[in-house]
Amino acid sequence: MRKKLTAGICSMAMLMTTIGTVTVIAGESAEDKKNMSGEITFSFWGIPEEVAVQEAITEEFNKEYPNIKVNLDHVSGAADFNTTILTRISGGTAPDVFYMGEVMVPIYADKGVVEDLLPYAEQDSLDLSDYWDGVLSPAGYHDGHLWAFAKDCTPYMIYYNKDMFDEAGVAYPDSSWDFEKFKETCIAMTQTDDNGKVTRYGIAPENGWPAWFNIAYKNGGKILDEEGKRMVVDPNTAEALQFYFDLANVEHCATNPDDMTSMGGGEIDAFKSGLASMVIGGRFMTYFLKDFDGNYGFTTFPIEKSEVAPLNFVALGMAKDSNNKEAAWEFIKFYCGKTGQEINSATGMGMPVMKSVTESGVWMLEGETQEQLDVILKQFNNTKDHPFHPEWMKLMDDIFARNMTEAARGKTTALEALENAAEEANAYLEEVGR
Repeated sequence: MRKKLTAGICSMAMLMTTIGTVTVIAGESAEDKKNMSGEITFSFWGIPEEVAVQEAITEEFNKEYPNIKVNLDHVSGAADFNTTILTRISGGTAPDVFYMGEVMVPIYADKGVVEDLLPYAEQDSLDLSDYWDGVLSPAGYHDGHLWAFAKDCTPYMIYYNKDMFDEAGVAYPDSSWDFEKFKETCIAMTQTDDNGKVTRYGIAPENGWPAWFNIAYKNGGKILDEEGKRMVVDPNTAEALQFYFDLANVEHCATNPDDMTSMGGGEIDAFKSGLASMVIGGRFMTYFLKDFDGNYGFTTFPIEKSEVAPLNFVALGMAKDSNNKEAAWEFIKFYCGKTGQEINSATGMGMPVMKSVTESGVWMLEGETQEQLDVILKQFNNTKDHPFHPEWMKLMDDIFARNMTEAARGKTTALEALENAAEEANAYLEEVGR
């Protein structure tokens, strides 16, 4: 059962300022909010249930801004979302506000199609110190910009089936574990039949860049050079990824991509059906486990040389060519403010981006504990930016993922895959003049 949330709404003194040709109304009074008018389109992706979340936030927003009409545009799938938005932008029909995944922020900024939100925040005296650095920094904050305003975020964590651990007499994992303890736990939680065939894996690990980067960072590894311009072959990254892939291909206590294909489902399906004792994912796992018939907990990735963890997030961006920037900003500010955060985060699909809301625990679901909140806060206070790059889709979604998947399948070593990826990626960057 989800905890009920109480929306708190505050008002500030009036301040009128102009940013270029855009008038920003900072700290509106209740009467100003009531009188502000406009119409905006808000485009988002997500499962059908997320539409209800947008409707709830919009309903609360309209209690303060009754004359601003928000048209909700649900683009059902995330896969083609960016193509859809960029096509609309180029065609002059961009939505005023739209979702941006963390890796897309530098891409949209590089194309010059999103509004810098930092001047708006500054003129409204928005307390950005109440927002986690792990969502501000990747949006350009330390370079004097805010190309997108995160609406929710999550570190990547390891979820475990408490019932299976109890049955096996194995202690629950916690944030003190290192690589060796992680491997021992995966082995201990793996079951085989009389013929040696695995009937339950210790873990169904994610094989994609979020998990790969996390395990590399925990070993002090990096993906790009210090300037963030070229892919590197870092020995710490190679070591961590080889360890990760060996769990499946040497220790046989984890699934590899071929196993998942033959099982006909995803990692979360393996966990829910009892084919794996642990699984990897962000806070969104809590939502997808709402019908899980069992007890589960979560903890951090194993820590070998470093505690840092990146935050994955979804942000709201404003189209540079929007004709409704005042109304669009008020909606973004509300959505990423206290009331919007409490409504959105209580779904279990993400965590708040505001420190005060996160620390309050008001967004947590029934049964979640202070110990789990402490695990989350520890990660929020030790963040590391992903190696964001304007050529991300080619570098990471294509070149890096393609080469590392071969290593995950056991067809090559992690070091060889990194070498191949770096050679191909850097040659591409030279070719396109990046």
